[in-house]
Amino acid sequence: MNKTTQLMQTKRTVFQYEELHKIFQLPSKKALDQFLFRAKKDGDLFNPTRGIRTLPVFDNHELACALKQESYISLESVLYDVGAIFQAYFNTTTCVANQGGSFTIEGKKYTYAKIKNDILHNTLGIKEYDNYRMAMPERALCDYIYLYPSARLDNPQIFSSPAQIVRIEKFLPLYPQQTQLHVRKLLGLPTKNI
Repeated sequence: MNKTTQLMQTKRTVFQYEELHKIFQLPSKKALDQFLFRAKKDGDLFNPTRGIRTLPVFDNHELACALKQESYISLESVLYDVGAIFQAYFNTTTCVANQGGSFTIEGKKYTYAKIKNDILHNTLGIKEYDNYRMAMPERALCDYIYLYPSARLDNPQIFSSPAQIVRIEKFLPLYPQQTQLHVRKLLGLPTKNI
């Protein structure tokens, strides 16, 4: 079996350098480097940024979470998908991480907003997929208001179901009081319990 087939069998499309070393179990770093050089030259693997390789067709969500460790997809990417905001971000994937920054790869932008580590590391409301993590819409809303306190939603009614209100109430204690107040005001929720 060739190495590209071996990578496809992992059901992943994005790989860190260290992961490739474990997958292939090559005898030396030099052997891995030689393989990666040939694979890039032949178009079997891309090298979008230092330390990361992708298959020619890769999952943008997977790449977004690989570019910055411990990041997850949130903010406008999630809020647009559920209809809370109407401005499209087709060429941008927005994430939160322990440091901000952005990358542009093949015409697509990956942006990262810095969030406090105690919020970032709390997995409440973060869905784990096979190869990436994404905030539930209610968690994305809380992240969004935490980072951009004066932000507005085009369609706040999207968060009006009883189940969504329960989830928001569960997520709000992760955030500072100011964020809690802004979310409650934005959604017309009572400001008790703060």
